[in-house]
Amino acid sequence: MINITESAWNKIASHSENPVLRLGIKSGGCHGFSYVFVFVENAESNDVVLHNKNARIVVSKNHLPFLESGTLDYQQEMMHAKFVFQNPKSDGSCGCGVSFTLPKPTS
Repeated sequence: MINITESAWNKIASHSENPVLRLGIKSGGCHGFSYVFVFVENAESNDVVLHNKNARIVVSKNHLPFLESGTLDYQQEMMHAKFVFQNPKSDGSCGCGVSFTLPKPTS
């Protein structure tokens, strides 16, 4: 399960009449992976859909194992506002929090 803060739900719901946020990961950044937060039209067949009464979040089943137990938040600060993902499965992240490292599989 992924935890979603009220602040994140509110921001997603304010985006459009039928908002859908895609949460995912991609290769890149100074630590190997970065988070993806992008508004989309619909879920895809391989997605898990999280929803409340005003908004939906879609996550690819392929990305879910790397994001489970994490928390999606929306933070507003003096100079900027952004989605932030707090990931207990991360081994580390860069100073700005955009990219992160996953633990190496044990053999």
